[in-house]
Amino acid sequence: MYKTLPTNIRPMSLEVSSEIFVSEWGRCIADKKSDTTELMKMIKPFVADWETQLRQQAQETNLHYTTLCKLLSKNIPESLSMVRCWVNWAESTSSIENELTYLFLERVRKFKYYPTLAKPTMVEYVIARDYKLGLNHFIRNVWKRHNRDAHLTAEYGVDYDIEIEYAYPDPFLFNKTHLNQWQVYLLSLMLTNYNTTERSDLTHMHRRNLHVEEKNIWDSIKQKLSDNSTPEDR
Repeated sequence: MYKTLPTNIRPMSLEVSSEIFVSEWGRCIADKKSDTTELMKMIKPFVADWETQLRQQAQETNLHYTTLCKLLSKNIPESLSMVRCWVNWAESTSSIENELTYLFLERVRKFKYYPTLAKPTMVEYVIARDYKLGLNHFIRNVWKRHNRDAHLTAEYGVDYDIEIEYAYPDPFLFNKTHLNQWQVYLLSLMLTNYNTTERSDLTHMHRRNLHVEEKNIWDSIKQKLSDNSTPEDR
C-alpha cells in the first residue's frame, strides 16, 4: 500500500515566488518562440528535486513522486521497475537532468490554456500536475520500448539503442525488407553506433516521432523474417 502524505506543501520546488515564476511561464506559453532562458533557470531546483526523487525512489518522502508511482502502476514493484528503467535510459541517452529539463520545455511549448483568473499558487499547481502527467507518459513510453527491444534482442539478437560493433550493414537485409531510401538511412544510423539523441539531431526529428519511424522499420523486418522462415522454423 502507498503511504498517505501531507498535501500542505508548495507544488513546485522553486527559489522564486509563485508570482514571479508564473509570470515568466505565462510569457513563454503566450509566445511559442519566446526566449525560455530565464524560465529554465527558475526550474533548476524543481528539476533537481525530481531527479533526486527518481534516483532515490523513496515513496514515503515526497507526495509528487508517490502520486507519479500510483499513475504508473498500482503495483509498487512494477512502478519502481518502470522508474529504474527510465533512469537507466536517461543516463545512457544524455542525463536525467537534461531529459527532465527537456520535458518541461516541451510541456511549455505545448501548453494551450493559461488560467488567467487563478491565483499564482493554483497556476503553479496546474503546471506541476501537467509536468507529472507528462513524466508519467514519458516513463511509460520508455518502458514499452525497453520491453519491445528486449523481445527483439531475445528473438533476433538486435538491440539498436546501445553501441554495437557493426561497421557494414547488410544490404541483403535492406533488399529483402523493401525499405525505402529514408528507412534505409534510419536503419543505417541505428546499426552504426548512433544513439537516439544523435539520430534525432541528424534527422531533425523529435525522438518520440523518430521512435515511431524506427518501430515501423523493425516491424517490417520482423514480418519479412516471419514470411521467409520455413514451416519448421515457425
